[in-house]
Amino acid sequence: MKKHSYDIKWNNNITRPCTFKGMPYENIIAIYNTYYNNYKYLIAKYENVICINYYKLLDVDSVKQYINNKLKPFKLSLKPSDNIIAILNKPSKGHGKPVKNVKEALLLKKKIENELDNTDDKNLMDKMIDNSFVDFFNKQ
Repeated sequence: MKKHSYDIKWNNNITRPCTFKGMPYENIIAIYNTYYNNYKYLIAKYENVICINYYKLLDVDSVKQYINNKLKPFKLSLKPSDNIIAILNKPSKGHGKPVKNVKEALLLKKKIENELDNTDDKNLMDKMIDNSFVDFFNKQ
């Protein structure tokens, strides 16, 4: 959020009020909770909406099986010509400053986790996040 705030107006303090598309929120975590509760609702309500864990896509040892398991309820599967590993070794997007490949994405994740670990902000976020959807997404 600090890197690219989208349409959120806030002062980078997670406890301060903010707005998103003109709607006021108590704080940035309230927006986060609303966002993920909407996803939880859609996934639970509609059979054709699935949850994809970004970091499971980055596991080169199991990504094909992971995708096939997600596609199975729709009677779909990856084709032999689908070279997922080649895709993972390309930049994540064509604009801005994307990660160059899966290895860089995982290194960046680790760096961010290390920087945030045991900080006051992280401890506060853990208390404020709605754990019902944390549990929900961990089961997906």
